Parts: sequence; structure tokens; C-alpha cells
Amino acid sequence: MNIHSNTYTVFYPSDFYEHLLLLSGQQIKLDDGFILYNCEDTDFEFVIKRMILSAGFEISISEYSINNNIDINYNIEYEGIEILATYDDIKKEPVSIGYRIRFKDESKKGTDIMSLQKGKYTCINIYIDKSYLKEYIDIRYFIHARNKKWNELKGDSLSYFILVLNQVIGCSYKGDALRVFYHSKSLEILSFILNDALTTQSNLSLPALSMIKADTDALYKAKTIIEEQYHNNITISQISKQVHMSTNKLMSCYHKLFGMTINSHIIYCRMKQALHLIKDQGKNVSEVSTAVGYSHQGHFIKTFNKYFGITPGKLKEKSSSKRS
Repeated sequence: MNIHSNTYTVFYPSDFYEHLLLLSGQQIKLDDGFILYNCEDTDFEFVIKRMILSAGFEISISEYSINNNIDINYNIEYEGIEILATYDDIKKEPVSIGYRIRFKDESKKGTDIMSLQKGKYTCINIYIDKSYLKEYIDIRYFIHARNKKWNELKGDSLSYFILVLNQVIGCSYKGDALRVFYHSKSLEILSFILNDALTTQSNLSLPALSMIKADTDALYKAKTIIEEQYHNNITISQISKQVHMSTNKLMSCYHKLFGMTINSHIIYCRMKQALHLIKDQGKNVSEVSTAVGYSHQGHFIKTFNKYFGITPGKLKEKSSSKRS
């Protein structure tokens, strides 16, 4: 599998799994509320169980078997807090436990590299999006902690995490009870991370300007308009008129609130729908191109290939062969 030769964009952590599934594997919904990702390849195998606890708040438990070292290039376009614990299944001990805070800095552009090392691992990943965080805490103090590298936990902090994460791995609950358990444990871990970040990282003391409620309401309305009308070639000017906000303010504030530009969000909606139409419904490239709002099929193909690392035609061939 040649997945590391292309650089693709990740708007949410789950996009990483979906990118792999475009090339190999399957995705199904389980009765206990998980989404199961399963992939078998010569370079690696993985089974990922992902549960969306709330919009912008999710947990995944992954089992990886890496046969050859792999580097995957990607651009991150999301903002929030990620917590990652990795266990070596052979040594039965944690390889690393840490977190990172990502709020974008437009002055710094670059490609992230995910390195998958040879071996067998179990990983627990908790992701809390900016949109979820702002419902519960004042995120102004985190805005300047941009593009942080992983902060590894040691000593008493590490011991605490091992205890809680072992509870997560060993939980035998089912259905709603399991969901409530994961939600409560994830919040417990989040509270620990927030306390650690606020007490140990000096660069969290610089507050960012907050937005008034009228502006955030207008921005959420703009988001809804995009998600409902992305296929109609909606323009920023048209959106600004509908939400009664100047185009410059709309573009600036939209990016600050949602972590992506308006144009990026439109492309995101188009690509997600295109993926569904090709992979799940078997539609041909020309009709998908038109359905998601592209007047030129060549532009659609180029954008799709850049976004997912595979052309829509090749994806259709792979999907058709799997269905048959």
C-alpha cells in the first residue's frame, strides 16, 4: 500500500481512518454504538472501534499490527485537544501517554507526519473539538497554545492515566451503559488534561478576543447554510447577506470559530458527499461531479484526488470489485 506518497488534508481525526479505508478495508456500525474500521494489508492491519460521544467529542480504541515502518503525510485542519495512549501488546506496557493542544497559527504552515513503527499496539485516542470545548469551558486561554507537540505524561500523572485507561480497556459494559461509562471516563481524563495544561504551560496565559453571542449565532447559521447548499455553488457574498455580516468579518470569524475557512468547509461537504455517492451508491464520476456542485468534471477529479489521495474513477473500480 503506497499511502505515504500523497499528502492529504484531515478536517477531523476520523478522516485518517476513512482515508485508509478508501484504499483497503471496511467500515460497519455495531449494535453497541461503535463504528468499526477494519483493514488488512501487507504493510499493516488494524481494527478500530470508534464511538462518537457527542458532536466534536469522540473516543476510539485501536489495535494495530504494523509489519513495516510507514510514514503518512497529512495537513491538519482541525482544532481542539487530543489525548493518545499507546500500549505495546508484546511488552504489555505503555509506549507513551500524552496530549496535545492544537489551535491553528496561520503564520506556520507545514505537513505533519504520522510514523507507524513495526510492532503490535493498542491505542486509545480521545478527541475534543474546539466546538465542544467552548460549550463547557473558556477556551480563550488555549487559543495561543498552537500546533503543540505531544506533551508526554510522566511520574504520578502517568500512573493516574494507566489506572484510568486500564478501566477503559477492561470495561465489559454493553449498549447505553458502555456509552455512559466512556463518556464519564473521557470527561475525567479531559479535566485532568486541562488542569495539567493550565498549571504547567506558561503560554496558556494569553487570552484571545471572545465573540459576542450575536456573531456566534450568525456564524452557526452560516455553517448550516453551507451544509445545506454546498452543491448550489453558494458564494461567500450570498452567505454574508443571509447572516447579515460583512464578508470580511464573516471569513475571519468563521475561521476562528470553526477552525476552517468557508471555502474549505464547502469543499469538505462536497468531498464527503462525493465519497458516499461513489463508494456506497456506485454512482459514476460525471453524475457525482454535477451532484456535488462542480461544473467542470476535471476540476472535481483533481480536487477529489488531492483530498483523498485516489481518483474517483479508481475508487469506483475498487468499490465495484468489493461489491461484486
